[in-house]
Amino acid sequence: MLRWLEQDARTDTLTGLHNRHAFDEEIASRCEASKTTGDPVTLVVASVVGRAEIAKTYGDEAGDELLRRTSTCVTWCIRGNDFAARVDPDTVAVLLAGADINVGQMVARRIVHRMHQGNADAGMRAAPIDSIFGIASRSASNPDDLVAAAMTQVETQRSELESPVPFVLADDEDGPSVA
Repeated sequence: MLRWLEQDARTDTLTGLHNRHAFDEEIASRCEASKTTGDPVTLVVASVVGRAEIAKTYGDEAGDELLRRTSTCVTWCIRGNDFAARVDPDTVAVLLAGADINVGQMVARRIVHRMHQGNADAGMRAAPIDSIFGIASRSASNPDDLVAAAMTQVETQRSELESPVPFVLADDEDGPSVA
């Protein structure tokens, strides 16, 4: 019962991913381990675009469904030893185990590609998923610095975004390119 309660306290009820508290503990642990091993800690942040507008127009359930579909896309594209969490109302973060910035970019491209496939599968039944990505990778980093680096990328892109843009598939095999 205690294990169940502990797991429940570390899980986001909407998405089934880890919650912010669990993420904060995990990134601190990985950054501390990085000081010993020298391995980089790589963070991929996906911020859903337009969730608030969709919730306002079509209801909270539509906005929640958009976030659930985003979370599903993320979990399909990461490995078992990676760590995914909902860190803000519209944001999912992934800590990649033993990965550098190049792997982070590849994972982000896979997530975008999966989102595109999900949008095509859903057709007109659901609002399309669109996300902005931030990727940061550092060795022996302070967790706050790593998160700030990725979130700065997200906020910069968000300020440049006038309206959600459609997905465009690239010709590479990893899926479309990302920021």
